[in-house]
Amino acid sequence: MQWWKLRFQNGMTYVFAGIAKLDSDWLAGQPGGLFVGARTQMPVLGGIFSSPYAGLAMAWGGLLFDLLVVPALMFRRTRWLAVLAATTFHLTNVTIFQIGVFPLFMLATLWVFFPLDQISRLCRAVWPSPRGAVLVSEPSRGVTRWDKIGLVATGVYVV
Repeated sequence: MQWWKLRFQNGMTYVFAGIAKLDSDWLAGQPGGLFVGARTQMPVLGGIFSSPYAGLAMAWGGLLFDLLVVPALMFRRTRWLAVLAATTFHLTNVTIFQIGVFPLFMLATLWVFFPLDQISRLCRAVWPSPRGAVLVSEPSRGVTRWDKIGLVATGVYVV
């Protein structure tokens, strides 16, 4: 349950970013045009940014990314493609727009969309257990009153 809370919180960032872009100025490419128009002198990308459609492409690309990345991250078949798209998107934001630490934070939190067993295998591959170490699992317990209270609190938060 805790894992889904993290996925929800991270996913809402993308969803609300997409919703915020659903206005007439953004859809007309105005903010994107202002950003890329000020960067036409950049090496390599400057020529692309001087195109009259660059702002529109940037605006619609950002909108579609924000609205589609969460569903793509949720499904195993599209997860790695979504991670590649998110990596490109966030590193582009860091490099071109210089909007602070937020894109790096979002990039660093993409791992929450992977199943726990994959994360566990990766962690064991990177940090192997010492020889002879025995992994101890928690004993199974039933659902407690605190679990139910936590579930209700999570529901209230989500709503």
